[in-house]
Amino acid sequence: YEKFSPDDAYITLICAFSSYRIAFWNSLLSAQYDELTNLPNRKYFTGQFASEMQTDFPAGGHSLFLLDMDRFKEINDTYGHSAGDDALRFLAEQMNDNLSSKGFIGRWGGDEFIGVLYESPDEAVGTLRDLSTSLSSISFKEGFSVSVSVGVCALSPGEDLLEMLRFADRALYHAKRVGRGRVEIYQEM
Repeated sequence: YEKFSPDDAYITLICAFSSYRIAFWNSLLSAQYDELTNLPNRKYFTGQFASEMQTDFPAGGHSLFLLDMDRFKEINDTYGHSAGDDALRFLAEQMNDNLSSKGFIGRWGGDEFIGVLYESPDEAVGTLRDLSTSLSSISFKEGFSVSVSVGVCALSPGEDLLEMLRFADRALYHAKRVGRGRVEIYQEM
């Protein structure tokens, strides 16, 4: 039996502590990011939104969007859940590549994604239409492509996420009612 020197004990302690810190940071990250898409999850997005609404920005200069994959249940039912997962990962990658430099995004739940763009609603519609066009032009090996419907509303500093989400949600369901694959701005009824 060999005894540890004080240096060996110190190194062992440092390794154990480092391993603990790595595990802690990994658990912290997994609590903030969606495992499937690697996008911020609902809880993290909500905190980021609250923080963002505390800053000054021009009224109407930011937009909230709610994005829903069209016919996601059909993809799962026809091609299997692994194809549905592939479609969600693909959508998340495309959103991250095309939108993250213009704001912040997250997975809201299921096949719904949410984001804030540092653009007016009219500009955001153009950005999101470009994303939609890009998505629908790519076909998966199973033979389907991804289509999205999106609702957009204007943001002002201090806005409440749940209230604004209701507006974006109304615009989203309007987009679905009038044909899917569309981006619509919330209009007062």
